[in-house]
Amino acid sequence: MQELMAYRKQLMSGTLTRDQCHDLKAVITCRIDWGNKKLGLDLVPRIDSEQVDVDQISPVELFRIHEKSMEDSAASIRGSMRRSRTKRPDHAVIVHHLHFELKAYDCSTNGAESEVHFSLYDNKSGSYFSERFLLRMSKEGRPTNCEKQHNPCSLFTDLGNQDLLRDAYLVAHIYRLGSLRETESKKTPTTMYRRPYGCAVLSLREILQTNQEQTEEAREFHMKVYCCGETDFPQLHESLVKKQNAKFSLSSNQSSSGLMVALRLLHGDIEQARKKQPILLRGITVVQKLGFSDIIMPGDMRNDLYLTLTRGDFEKGAKTAAKNIEVRVTMFDADGNVIQNCISPGAGVANVTEYNGVIFYHNNSPRWNDTVKLTIPIEKYYRSHLRLEFRHCSTREKAEKKLFAFAFVKLVADDGTTLCDGAHELYVYKCGDGNSLKSSEKYRGLPSSPSEINPNYGGSQGNVFFHRNEKETMFIHTLLCSTKLTQNADLLAVLKWTSEPNKIGLHLQKLMNLDGEEIVKYLQDIMDALFNMFSVGEGKTPTESSHLIFKTLINIFNMLEQSKFEHFKPVMATYIDNHFSAVLVYKDLLLCLKEFLSAVPSVTDQQLFQKCFQVLDYIAKCIVQSRLLNIRATGNRNKDEFRRLLDDVFLEIRQVLSLHFDIITVSQGILLAKIPSMLSHLLKLVDGPQLSHTFCTWMNCLPRDLPDSLRPIKLQCIRDVVNSPMFSCKESRKIILPMCMAQLKRHLVVKQETILCSNILGDILVYIHSGTRLQNEPPSESDVHVILSAMLDVVIQVILTIDRILPVTGHLVAGLTAMLKLMDEEQYRLLVESYSDRRPLKDFLLHMMDLLQQLVKQSVYPCDWRAMPMVTNNMILLTSQFLSQTLSNVFLKGSDFDFELWTRYFCLCVSFLTQPALQLESFSEATRQKILDRYGDMRVLMGYEILTMWQSLGDHKIEFVPSMVGRFLEVTLVPETELRKATLPIFFDMMECEQNARGNFSVVECELIDKLDVLISENKGDDEHKQLFNTILLGKVQSHPRLHQNGKLFIQSVTRLLERLLDYRNVLDREDSQDKKMTCTFNLLNFYKKEIDRQEMYIRYIYKLHELHLASGNYTEAAFTLLLHAELLTWGDGEMPPEMNYPLEPEWQRKERLCHRILAHFDKGKSWEFGIPLCKELSQLYESKIQYSKLCEILQTQAGFYSKILENHRPEPVYFRVGYFGQGFPLFLRNKEFIHRGSELEKLGTFQHRIQAQFPEASMMGSINPPSEAIKQGLAQYIQVCTVTPLSKVASVFLRPDIPENVRSFHRVNHVDHFQLDRPFHKGVKDSNNEFKTLYLERTTIRTLAELPGILRWFEVAETHTEELSPVETAIDAMEMKNNELRQLVTQHLLNKNLTLKPLTMRLNGVLDAAVNGGISKYQDAFFSEEFALTHPQFGGHTVRLKALFLEQVQILDGMLTLHGRLVAPEMQPLHDRLVELFQTMKQGIKASGSPNMERLADVSKLLAANSSHSVSSLSSSPTPTPPGSNRSSGVFVVEPTTVPLSGGQTETTPTRETNILSGFGSLLYLARSHVKRRASSPTSRCSSASRGSNGSPRRPRSAVFASSFMSTLEKGTMTLGRRGRRDLDSPNDNRSLQTPRQSLTPAPSCVSLDGAVGTSCHRRSRTVKPPPRKLSSQISGDGSDLQLQRSTSIQKAEGWKPPLPDRKHLPKTSVSSVSPSCQKLSSQSVSPSPKGDHPLQALVPSPSPKPFSSTPPPIPPKRLSSTSVDGSGKPVGSPHGIPRVVPQRKVSEGSVDAPAVPARVARNHTFGPVSKRTAPS
Repeated sequence: MQELMAYRKQLMSGTLTRDQCHDLKAVITCRIDWGNKKLGLDLVPRIDSEQVDVDQISPVELFRIHEKSMEDSAASIRGSMRRSRTKRPDHAVIVHHLHFELKAYDCSTNGAESEVHFSLYDNKSGSYFSERFLLRMSKEGRPTNCEKQHNPCSLFTDLGNQDLLRDAYLVAHIYRLGSLRETESKKTPTTMYRRPYGCAVLSLREILQTNQEQTEEAREFHMKVYCCGETDFPQLHESLVKKQNAKFSLSSNQSSSGLMVALRLLHGDIEQARKKQPILLRGITVVQKLGFSDIIMPGDMRNDLYLTLTRGDFEKGAKTAAKNIEVRVTMFDADGNVIQNCISPGAGVANVTEYNGVIFYHNNSPRWNDTVKLTIPIEKYYRSHLRLEFRHCSTREKAEKKLFAFAFVKLVADDGTTLCDGAHELYVYKCGDGNSLKSSEKYRGLPSSPSEINPNYGGSQGNVFFHRNEKETMFIHTLLCSTKLTQNADLLAVLKWTSEPNKIGLHLQKLMNLDGEEIVKYLQDIMDALFNMFSVGEGKTPTESSHLIFKTLINIFNMLEQSKFEHFKPVMATYIDNHFSAVLVYKDLLLCLKEFLSAVPSVTDQQLFQKCFQVLDYIAKCIVQSRLLNIRATGNRNKDEFRRLLDDVFLEIRQVLSLHFDIITVSQGILLAKIPSMLSHLLKLVDGPQLSHTFCTWMNCLPRDLPDSLRPIKLQCIRDVVNSPMFSCKESRKIILPMCMAQLKRHLVVKQETILCSNILGDILVYIHSGTRLQNEPPSESDVHVILSAMLDVVIQVILTIDRILPVTGHLVAGLTAMLKLMDEEQYRLLVESYSDRRPLKDFLLHMMDLLQQLVKQSVYPCDWRAMPMVTNNMILLTSQFLSQTLSNVFLKGSDFDFELWTRYFCLCVSFLTQPALQLESFSEATRQKILDRYGDMRVLMGYEILTMWQSLGDHKIEFVPSMVGRFLEVTLVPETELRKATLPIFFDMMECEQNARGNFSVVECELIDKLDVLISENKGDDEHKQLFNTILLGKVQSHPRLHQNGKLFIQSVTRLLERLLDYRNVLDREDSQDKKMTCTFNLLNFYKKEIDRQEMYIRYIYKLHELHLASGNYTEAAFTLLLHAELLTWGDGEMPPEMNYPLEPEWQRKERLCHRILAHFDKGKSWEFGIPLCKELSQLYESKIQYSKLCEILQTQAGFYSKILENHRPEPVYFRVGYFGQGFPLFLRNKEFIHRGSELEKLGTFQHRIQAQFPEASMMGSINPPSEAIKQGLAQYIQVCTVTPLSKVASVFLRPDIPENVRSFHRVNHVDHFQLDRPFHKGVKDSNNEFKTLYLERTTIRTLAELPGILRWFEVAETHTEELSPVETAIDAMEMKNNELRQLVTQHLLNKNLTLKPLTMRLNGVLDAAVNGGISKYQDAFFSEEFALTHPQFGGHTVRLKALFLEQVQILDGMLTLHGRLVAPEMQPLHDRLVELFQTMKQGIKASGSPNMERLADVSKLLAANSSHSVSSLSSSPTPTPPGSNRSSGVFVVEPTTVPLSGGQTETTPTRETNILSGFGSLLYLARSHVKRRASSPTSRCSSASRGSNGSPRRPRSAVFASSFMSTLEKGTMTLGRRGRRDLDSPNDNRSLQTPRQSLTPAPSCVSLDGAVGTSCHRRSRTVKPPPRKLSSQISGDGSDLQLQRSTSIQKAEGWKPPLPDRKHLPKTSVSSVSPSCQKLSSQSVSPSPKGDHPLQALVPSPSPKPFSSTPPPIPPKRLSSTSVDGSGKPVGSPHGIPRVVPQRKVSEGSVDAPAVPARVARNHTFGPVSKRTAPS
C-alpha cells in the first residue's frame, strides 16, 4: 500500500511525461490486480490500464481481456509488475547500458592538473571494449569543465548479453598535466606535458551479472589508485587485475584516497533508457562501444576509425640519454590540408585537430597503448592519410620540442577499400625540419608500411626528401566502425557493377557468401544495385541474370528474418515505401515467381523454394510498389498484362496447394502462411471480391485428408485473412464467411484444432460485434444468420462432449455467448424455422438446455472472474425467454405436449436461479449495486418466467408432481423476498392438483419434507423463508375448503421442521459447538420419529448423532444412539436393503452387526453394565441358531465385562444444571434448563469454562437464584450453572453393603432422571449472633426428559418440584447428614481394620472442636428456647427430632472415641486424650443447656420406645458400663430405655442403664457374614422339612436370627442403617469402600416381599426414588383388622399444604394388631436388598418389590412411621423376624400423609405429631 501511495503521488505531481504516466499506470494496475488476487477479490478487465465497459465489447473480446489481465497479474511478484515479454530464442540480444558517476576524486598529483580516462576492459581477451571517458581535473580535484562539475557522469552504451558475461573491469588511467619532471615549484609551466601517474581498477562482475531489477539502483565503490615505474605503466592495469603486487604500490598512504564511483546497469535501447530515466540521463556523455553493437538499430550512422598508438622503437642517436618522445597525430585530406577537429581524445571533451601522446621520460622504446577516435567526413575519407610526428621534449623550461621523425598511413587503398582492421607496422622517416612536411606530396609516394614497398618510388629507403631509418619503427592498431565505408572488395564490386557488367554473376555469388553484417551496413545501396540489374528480354521471359538477381533478393530478405537483423525490417520497409524506384521490375518479379512455383513439384531439393515462399510478402510488396510507380508513370497502360501475369501466378499457387506430395509439404505450409500478407499487399491493385474468390478457391482446393502439419497452418491462414483488411469489406466478407464456417465446422465436428477454430470463430464474432459498431452499422443479418445456422448447433455439441478442464472450453463458451448476444427474436425465429421436423428441433432444444444448465451449474471461468459469468448469465436469461416461446407454441397443446422438454426447461431455470454467481447477498455492497444497475436481479426475472410457464401448463401440472417439488423448493430457498413471494404459491397449486387427482397430497408432503432436509443442510433457507412459507401457504390452505384441516397441519409441521433444520445448520459449521450440533440433531431425530414417523430420516440422524458422539469421545452415548436403530430391527430373516454403509443382508445379521458395534462403544465408554443385557440377548440368539463359536465369544465378552466392572475404578460423574436465559440464545436453548452429565473428573470450574467457550458473549450468573423476567426477555445472554445430586432409582440389590463398591458407585449415578438441588437462604432479619434462626433451605427435585446416560450427555428439564425447609428442619437435615457421615466412618473401620486412622481422627477433631466452640450450642440457642416453643408451636415435633439427633451424635461420638482409643498409636495418645476432654466438655455443655441430658431423655425415649421392648440380655453387654473413651472398652455405650406405666393407660420410656453393644455388634457381624457365605454356597429349599420347626411351622433361617439380633443391637444404639442422603460425600474422589446410613431406622409401611408375602422394610430418606403405583392396597389378615395403604401420584407443593400443629400434651398409645403368618416367611430366595444396601446383613431385611416407572415425576418419599401388625403368635410383622417396635398411631388421615407428593418433612411432622394411641408388643 505504501508503494501504491507513492505511485499515486508521482501521478498527481504532474511532472511525468505521457509515456511515463502510461508505464506507471500499468505498474499500479498490475499491483492492484496482484493484490486483488491475493485477497480473493474479482479480476478487473482492463485495456491499457483502463477498465473496459463490458456492454460495449463482444463477450469473446471480454474473455481475451480477462485472460491477458490474469497473465499480467500472474507476472507480478511482490506487488511489482513483470512486463510480459515475447519469448525470444536463446540467442536473442538485449541491449544494456552502464551508468557511471564520479562521486569523489582524491588523488594528489603534486599540485598539477590531471586527466582521468575511464574505459571498460576485458581481462580474458586482454583488450578494451569501449571508448574512453575523459575527465580533466583541476588541482583541487574538480572537473575543469563547468558542465561536468555537477554531472561527472557517462553512459557506457550498447553492451550485449555476451558483454555482461565478460570478466570486465572498469579501468581508470590518471595522467599528470605539467612539467616534464615533477618539481615542488608552484610556478605554472609554460609547456604542458602529459605524464603517466597512476591507475585504478574495479571488477564489474558484481554489477553486470546480478538480477536486472537489482542493478537499477546505484551502487557506490571505492577505487584505490596505484603507481609504478613508467616502463610498466602501460601494463599497470593488467598487473592490478592479476594482483602482481611487486609491480605497483599505493599512490597515497591515506585509506580514503582514490576514486569514489557509483554504477548502475540500465536495460533496453538508449531511447527506452532515456524515457525511463529522463532526469538521470539528461545531458549525459555517451561512451560508445568499440565496434558495432550486437543490435544494429535502424538509422544508426557511424563513420569512426579507432587508432591505438601501440609502441615505437627509436635510436638514441648521438646523445648519451634516451629521448623524451612525444607523438603528435594529425589528419590530412587529399589536398594535403589538415582536417580540423576530427580527433577525439575521449568522450566528454571536444575534438581536437592535433593530438599529443603521453611522454615517457628517457625512453626510446615507449609503449603507449593510447587510443583515440578519428571522426572523418565521408567525402574526405578517400585519399586522406594519417601522419604521426615524433618530437623530443627537453627538460629545460623554454626549450622547444624538436621534430626528429615522422610516419604516415593511407586510410583508403588503391582498390577503394579502407584500411583493414588490426595491427600495422609503419616506416619511420627522418625529418629534422618541420617545414619540409608542409607539402604532403613529398612523402605520399613513399611506402608507409612493409606492404606498400614499390621499387618505382625509391624502394624502401625513401626519396630525396626523406630517408627511412631501418632501425626505427612505429606500431599502430586500427578499427573501423562505418556504415558507409567497406573493407570488402566483393561488396564494393557489387556496388560498382556497372563498371564490369559482364561479371554480375560472379559478383552476386560472392555477395551471397558475405556476412550479413556487411550487407546490412549498405542495405539501401545494395538493393538499388540489384533492382537496377533487372532487365526483361522482350518483356516475356526473364533473363539468366534475372534468376540470379531474384535468388540474391531472396537471400537478403531471408537474412532479415534472422533475429540479429530483425531490426532492419523497418529499414527495408522504409526503403520499399520511400526509396524504391524500379518502375518495371514487377514484370521480372512476377515472371521469376511463376517460374519458381511451376518448378516446385519437379525439384527434390525444396530449400530454395521454401526460402522464396518465406519472403513472399517482401516480393509482393516490391511487385505492388513497382506496379504503382508504373501506373503513375504510364497511366495504367499495362493493366491487362499485369493481370495476366498475376493470374498466372495465382494459378501456379493453386496448383501447388492442390498437390499431395510429402516432399513439398513444408513448402506448402510456408506458402499458406504467407498468403494473407501477400493478399493484403495486393489489395492495393486488385479488388477485394476478386481476391476473396481467389482465396476461397485456394482453401477449397486443399486436399481433404490434409497432413496434420498443414492443418493448423491452413486454419491460421484463414484467421489471418479474417483479421486482414480484406474481411472488413462487406462484399468480400460475404464470400469468405461461408467458406470459413464450412472449414470450422469440418474441423470442430471431429474436434480437430479446436483452439484455432475457436479463435477464428471468436475473431469473426468480435468483428461482427465491434467492427460493424465502429462503422456505425448494425450487425448484418445475413452474416449473423450464416454464423448461427452453421455453427450454433456444432458449438453446442462440442462443448457438451469436450473435457471441461481444457483451455479451449472457455473460448468456445465465450463464442457461444457472443452468438447468443447477436441473436434477436427474428434470428431465433429463423433458426427454429430451419428445422422442418419436430424431432430435430427437440434434439436441438434439449442440447441447448443441457448445455446452458451445465454452464450455470459449473462455470468454466476462474472464480475471480466476475464480468464474464454475468454476461453469460444475461445471455442465458434472454435465451430462456426464446426457449419458453418455442415450448408454449410447439410443445404444449394436446398431444404435442413434451414432458421431457418442459422438465429440462424447469430444471434449467432452477439451476439458473440457484447458481452461486447470482447470489447477490454474498457480494460486497458496491459489487451488488453495480450488478443491479446493469442487469437487475436476474433471479427475480427468471422466477417470474417460471411462474408464467407453470401457470400455462394447465392440466399438465399434475405430471410434475413430485418431480419438480424439490426443484421449486430450491427456488423458494433463494434469499430474495420478491422471488419467494412469487414462487411459494406453486406449492399450493401442487397440493391442490394432487388433492383433486388423488384425494390427498401425501406425495407432495413426503417429497417436500425429504428435500427440505437435504437443501437446508446445503446452507439454503433462513428464518424469513420459514415465516413466508408459513404465512403464504397457511393463508391459502385456510381459504380452501378441502385443504383446510390437513393442509394446516402439514404447513405447521413443515414450519416446525424448518425451525429445527435451521438450528441444526446454524451450528453445523462451527468447530466449537459440538454440544449444539448434538442438541439440534437430537431435536430432528425426535421430530422424524414422533411427529411425522419418517423412519429413513430418523435412521439418518441417528447416525449423524452417532458420528458426533464418536468425534467427541462420548462412546457410551454413541452406543445408546446406535441402540435406537437396533430397537427398530428384529431377529427375523427378512432382507434389509443396503443403507448407511451396510450391505444387503438379513435383518438379524444387521441387528447382530449393530449389537457388536454397540458393545464396542460400551466397552470404550466403560459402561459394561449396559452391555451385559446385549450380551445375554446375543447369547440367546447364538444358542437358538446353534452358533457355538459366536456363543463362546459373546460369553467371553460378557465375562470380560464382569471382570472389568470389578477391576476398574470409574470416577463418579458430576451432574450440572445449566440454564440459558435471554433472547440472545437459539430457540432450542432460549430460557431453558438442562441437566448435563459431566465428563470424567470434570469439576465445576472446568465445566463452566467449557460451556462459556461455546457462548463467549454470555455472562455467568454468580448465584443459583431464579433469573428475573428482565433477564429472560432481554437480548443479553446469561448462563447459570450449578451441581445437582442424582437420585438413583435402580433396584436396591445393587446398593447393599456387601456389593463391591465399583458396582454400587456405578448404580448410584446411572439410570437417573431425578436430581436434587438445595439452596440455603435467609428469611426475615438475619441474627448476626446466630444465623441458624433464619436459615431456610429450598429443596428442588428435578426430572429430565430422559434418563442419563442416554443418547445425549444432557437432557432438558421436564419438571421441577420445590419444597421449603424451615430453619429447624434445615438443622435436622444437617444433623442427619453429619450423623450419617460419622456412622459411615465407624462402619468402614469396623468392616476393614486395615484402613488408616487419619480420616477418623480428623473427623473426630473437627466435630468435637466445632461442638465445643458453638456448633450444637447454636442449634440449642435457636430452637430449644422457650421463646421458640411459644412462637413456633407447630415445630414441636421437629424439636424432639433434633434433640434425638443430638443424643444420637453424642452416642456415635462416644463409640468413635472408644474405637479410636483401641486403634490409636502410642505416639498419638496425647491427641486422643485431648479429644476425650473435648467430648466431655461437649456433654457438659449439653447437660447445662437444659437440653436432653445423659440421665433423663423422656421425650427421646417416647420416640424410641418401640425399639426397647426386645431384651438384649443375650448380647454380650456389661452391666457396669466402662467409662467412655477408655482404651479398655470395645463397645459403644447407649442408654437402655425402660417402659414405665403412666396414668391413663399410657407408658413412658426412661433410660435406666448404659449397655455396651459393640462387642455384640462385632460378634453378630462375624456370624452373619459366615452364615451368609455358607448359604450362598449351599442354598436350601425354603419349605423343606429340615427347615421347619417342631410344630411344623417354617423354621427361621439362622441368618435371619443373626439379622434380628444384629438389628436389635443397632436399634439399642440407634446406629441404624437407613440414610438421609449423601450430598456432601458426592465428590468423585470419594473412594469409601462401604457406604453407611445417615438416618435412624424407622418402621416402614407394609410392603410386599419378593415372594408375595406382606412384610415391612426399613424406610429411609435416601436418594433412591421408587416410583409408586397409582394405587396399592394390601389386605393383611389376622384378627380381622385391615391395613390399607393408598398412594397418590399427584404432586403437592409444600407451600400449599400446612401440617396440623402437634399437641405435646398427648403421648402415643400402644395397641396390638394381628398379622398374617405368611409375613414371617423368609428364605434366601425371598430376601430383598434394602434401598441403599448399606450393610451386608441388611440384605436379609425384606423390602418392596421394584415398581414400574411412571411418567408422573415422583417426589422424594416422605419420611414417616407406619403401623406395625402382629401375627397370631404375637410377633410383630412390621419388624424383621419378630423384632418388636412401638409405633405411634396418627390422628391425621393416611391419604394425605402417605401421598408420594407430600414432602418428607411434612410427613415426619404428622408422624411424630399429636397421637392418641400407641401399639406395643404383647
